[in-house]
Amino acid sequence: MQSFCMASRRKVEAPLHDFTMTTSPPLTSRERALAIACVGLLLIASFASAVPQSATYHHFADQRGWLGVPFALDVLSNLPFALWGIGGLVGGHRLLRACQSV
Repeated sequence: MQSFCMASRRKVEAPLHDFTMTTSPPLTSRERALAIACVGLLLIASFASAVPQSATYHHFADQRGWLGVPFALDVLSNLPFALWGIGGLVGGHRLLRACQSV
């Protein structure tokens, strides 16, 4: 963890109020093509009509409830992802505090 904290400190050496103008390198042809593709897809998504869904789309495989939660197993299957995300947030917060105290 020491090396990560030292590496992150080196990146933040410039003060936040430093407003010097720097020029960025020009975009490569691949980056330009990617930007054009992203803008094009965004325009298509903005002006295209909605995709129709069948009436049976929300008929999930497991329709049982549990403790008042409808479609309980479909809903509770997301619990590991939520716990993993919370663990990542807690770990990131601990790492940030450890780096600030160094």
